[in-house]
Amino acid sequence: MARVLTVLTLVVCLSGCDLLQNIFGPKPPKKQYTVTVATSGPGSVIRNPNQGRYEAGSQVQLTAEPQPGNVFSSWSGAATGSQNPVTLTVNSNLSVTASFTASLMKLTVVKAGIGSGTVTGSGINCGSDCTEMLGPGSVVLTAVPASGAAFDSWTGCDNVSANACTVNMASDRTVTAQFTLTLSGPQVTVPATSSSGSYQVTIKCVSALCSTSIVVQEAPTAAFTNPTQSFFANSPDPLVLSYTGKAAGTYCYRAAYSVPNWGNTACVTVATPATAILRISNASSYDIIDARLNSTQQIAYPNGILAGQSADFVFTTSGTVSFILGNGFYNPNQSRDVWFTLTGSTTVTLGQTTLVTFNNPTMGELLSYGTAQNWDGLFFDAGANPYYARFRFTKSNSGWTFYVSTASCFGGTTCNFAQQGSGTVRLVSWPRYSSIVTFDFGPGSTQASIMYPFASFTYRNGPASWPIIEYGRQ
Repeated sequence: MARVLTVLTLVVCLSGCDLLQNIFGPKPPKKQYTVTVATSGPGSVIRNPNQGRYEAGSQVQLTAEPQPGNVFSSWSGAATGSQNPVTLTVNSNLSVTASFTASLMKLTVVKAGIGSGTVTGSGINCGSDCTEMLGPGSVVLTAVPASGAAFDSWTGCDNVSANACTVNMASDRTVTAQFTLTLSGPQVTVPATSSSGSYQVTIKCVSALCSTSIVVQEAPTAAFTNPTQSFFANSPDPLVLSYTGKAAGTYCYRAAYSVPNWGNTACVTVATPATAILRISNASSYDIIDARLNSTQQIAYPNGILAGQSADFVFTTSGTVSFILGNGFYNPNQSRDVWFTLTGSTTVTLGQTTLVTFNNPTMGELLSYGTAQNWDGLFFDAGANPYYARFRFTKSNSGWTFYVSTASCFGGTTCNFAQQGSGTVRLVSWPRYSSIVTFDFGPGSTQASIMYPFASFTYRNGPASWPIIEYGRQ
């Protein structure tokens, strides 16, 4: 009987198993499992397909993705080794960990120079160990000179602070530490006093090991607070420095072949006789090329007191000094082309400085040429009849008055004028060394420009038939 039932079941399935499922029930579903992924280090894992659960017997591909500056190391858990990507067959709940490590880069330290020393930091002990494989990040190296040597400088660092070098590791790097020998300070000799303000400073090697490069400092006290510093390369031995015209006071000197190994300090006291100083300050737009003090010329070609600067003139007695000053330019034949002058006299006193300032003329002075000045301009009406307009400028208050002829005329005494307006002329722009001065006639007025030799200017204030009028000094 059992054999007949088996044959019957086979016959039924051959004709369609739906009938068999109706008799014995539906086929059970496949089991599903989870795949849990974790990471160790900076990176992530991509699953393909990316599902919450997987049917038994299905496969999932895992790809490890390191962050920049890192590398994939290995799998652990349900996957092992370093194959990437890796494919797993899911027949149970799986747990996988991807491990990532920092990329290693080579840091090399080079020691150079005639001195010796060590460099240490982040596994480097150079000395003997001058290379290290490091991950990304900042590395601080410290240079320590050996006895009798001095640390000089770094090259190849991203940041330097004294003998510390910071290197940002993003690729293989090489840094160099320069060491030099410690040099004793040279001997400095100066006279104890100077009554003229002129003296010599002698700097001499007094040890077996010296250099031709010398740093010299000058300060008003032996404390050397905020000193003036000079560098001399390829200097002779001894190095002699000559000073002239030093004002009264104390001047201290020290020198070094290798800072901060300073030699001795030597000070000289300057006690010059009292003098009176006349300081001429050039606040004009051109160089002062003519300076006659008490009728004696103080400036020779091609010199001058530059615009914006000053010059001191020394007198050994108190008294009155007359001056004639002129600014402008030198001609090609070295003669003076003086544009403006300042004359007068002043009193100088021993032990004091007297100031004389040369300014540009005011617009009233520039346009009046004295107490007052007329500037006339011709224009034509629509019928081609000639008319005249007149500006009258006054020096004292930079004032202006504007007139227009009452009828057609030909200038001078042929014209009768009627006043049209008044106000104050104002400077707009007078650049240094420019031959053009820009001015206006008050708030809201149109600007006008006058060019050297400052004898005429044009202004847009005419009628529609002749809008631009050229005015000439009368």
